[in-house]
Amino acid sequence: YAARDSVFDGVQIKESDYLALSRGDFKTSRDFGEVARYMAQSLELSKAEFVTVFCGADVVNGISETLLETLKEEAGPSTEFNVIDGGQPVYYFIIGVE
Repeated sequence: YAARDSVFDGVQIKESDYLALSRGDFKTSRDFGEVARYMAQSLELSKAEFVTVFCGADVVNGISETLLETLKEEAGPSTEFNVIDGGQPVYYFIIGVE
């Protein structure tokens, strides 16, 4: 999430917006579901065998489930998911796709 108002790549970002970075592109929104959908679509999950989601130290209740459900909707039927308490500061999630 954005800790303060800023501008990145010409896009206005407001404090508390959710941010998603994928393959050099990014999405910002106040709606976490919108950001989760962007991530799920940008990661080409239909081709993935494994997806690992590292949850950060400051993850807010409920958004882990929202993200996981959204990722699974885009994934293939045999994609395996692992959710790990990564404890990383700053980033709510780091997602690895194999």
